[in-house]
Amino acid sequence: MEPDEKTRDAYRGAVNAARRRGLVPEGQALRYTGRSEGDIVVRLLATDEHNEIDWYRIRQQARKSKAENKKVPPQDLRQLLIDNPAALQVSNGQRERAMQFLIDFNVAAAKHDQEVRLTRRGEHAKLGYRIGTEKWELTLTEEHLNSFGRPADYWEIKST
Repeated sequence: MEPDEKTRDAYRGAVNAARRRGLVPEGQALRYTGRSEGDIVVRLLATDEHNEIDWYRIRQQARKSKAENKKVPPQDLRQLLIDNPAALQVSNGQRERAMQFLIDFNVAAAKHDQEVRLTRRGEHAKLGYRIGTEKWELTLTEEHLNSFGRPADYWEIKST
């Protein structure tokens, strides 16, 4: 259950009051997460490297569970690929085929909470792949390049 803002404010106030009044024992640190969203976790930890690493792990886990609960809105992949042609490094003759491949791939991926996404737009558009909260760069290229290093159209392949 997501704590309301009043509960979060009470936790923030209690932690800050304990710090200001010197209630945290020497050699220890009061740490908390969930200030504005997600689970509220408060820990009193010894100030050594091992506990800092442990606290980092706790915070990452809280963020990951928060991210997993958020639904990523689906993108209209076809329209994004049309609007951002730089994402596909294929010739004009293969563009429709490449788009259909990615759309079919995306439909199959969606059954497993995965998806193909555009991670950048415009001239520097890039494809990405998401599984849960993890993201990777995805590249779809064509084997034949023209003299400018761009995907070659059929007529350019024949003439070389």
